[in-house]
Amino acid sequence: MYRITVISVHILIILFAAMIGIAGIYNPSASDPNRTFETWIAAILIFDVFVILSAYILLNVKKGWLFALFVFSLLGLFYVLPAISLFVEGL
Repeated sequence: MYRITVISVHILIILFAAMIGIAGIYNPSASDPNRTFETWIAAILIFDVFVILSAYILLNVKKGWLFALFVFSLLGLFYVLPAISLFVEGL
């Protein structure tokens, strides 16, 4: 049961991040003509790598409190990901 929960929650996090990332690129509003999306795509890919590493670690450790900590920290990282991406683009 723990294994199924870890895998399903991490798959949902990856799908959620991918949908938000794709919606940010293909939105119908007028965008800045000089803006590129390489930074945003790289940020989403790095986030997905963190999610995969988290799932791998949790499947080997099998601690419930660590699962909750990793999921909340991944969701927090996803919340600040646009700010990090915009900061990197501004450099």
